Order: sequence, then C-alpha cells, then structure tokens
Amino acid sequence: MATMKKLADFVIDQTADSFTISDAPHYYFKTHIRFIFYFHVIGTVIINLMGITLSLVAFFYSHLHRESPIYSQVFHHYERLHVHSYYFWYHVVIFSFLALFTIQIVTSVVAVIGTHLRNPLFFWPHLFVIVVHNGILIVLLVCLIFLNFLLDKWVLVLPMTFLFFETFAAIDLIITALCYFYVLERFKMMKTYTSQTKQVRFKKNRRRNR
Repeated sequence: MATMKKLADFVIDQTADSFTISDAPHYYFKTHIRFIFYFHVIGTVIINLMGITLSLVAFFYSHLHRESPIYSQVFHHYERLHVHSYYFWYHVVIFSFLALFTIQIVTSVVAVIGTHLRNPLFFWPHLFVIVVHNGILIVLLVCLIFLNFLLDKWVLVLPMTFLFFETFAAIDLIITALCYFYVLERFKMMKTYTSQTKQVRFKKNRRRNR
C-alpha cells in the first residue's frame, strides 16, 4: 500500500509539473486523448469492417467492376490479351486490401491494450499499418485523379471511395500518434519512478550493511 501511495504521489507531482507547461496536457475538445482513442477505435473497427465487406463483394461479384469506366477504357483490353494474369492480379489486390483492413482491426485492439498497460510498444504495429495504409490510399488516389484527365469518361465512384477511407485513415493516424505520445510519457514517468525507488532501496541497504 505504501508503494502504491508513493507511486500515486509521484504521478500527481509529474502531472502537476506538466500542467505548468500546458493548461490541459493531452486534452482535446475537453476530452482526454485516451478516451478519444477508445471511442475512435470503435469507429475504426466499423470503417474497416466496411472495407472488408467491400473487398468481399469485389471478390464474390467480380463482374461488377466491369461496369466501371476505368475498366472499359483501361483494363478491358489487357484482360482480353492476358486473362489469367488479369485475374491473378485482381485477386492479389482484393486480398491485399482484405488483409490490410483485417490487420488494422487487430492492431487497433492491441493498441487499446497498450493504452491500458501504459506500454508504447503495443502501438508500433498499429502505427506501422496505418502509415502503410495511408501511403497506399494516397498513391491510388493520386493515380485515379491523374487517370481522370486522360480518360474520356470521368471515374468518380472509385476516387470518392478511396478519399472516404483515406480521410478516416488520416484521422486514425493523428489520434493514434497523440495517444502514443501520452502513453510514452506515462511509460517514461514509470521508469523514472522505478529507477528512483531502486536507488533509494540501494542506499538504504548500504546504510544497513554499514
């Protein structure tokens, strides 16, 4: 109990010091980043489930993508010349997105556990996946915008879909990064407290031995 009381006093002192730097550290819109992250993960899971659903629809109903202007103007000729290669790469893209959305759900849950344990290492997989996810969506979005200037008919549905997922992916990256810095700060505070406690115990033991 005494150790827990000392830990609580130490955390309070460190928090008080941080308040001198900022009136509301780790608070955004009058809400702590930890709670924002918890609620955000729920939204992240829903968005990624939507992505998984769209990926499964694209897999089981592959004929739907042939109605897109980008297929008739770009991919139709390639499919006629290389049928097997076209279907292979089509499935690779679908399963890549399916895996990406699934992994993002898993890593977001792991990040929640890391928030509860105050361990920043649990955030690394999710941060890596988010960065990759954002990069892929940005590249695809830029390519589709560029193609719109070359094609006869504008492709709107696909760019808007990528823009929708990219918006949430960018928000996910920002909120996760802010929560990561909060957890990292608490982790360093715990390490400082532990090291100070060990030094005090070491000095007491040396005095007793004398």
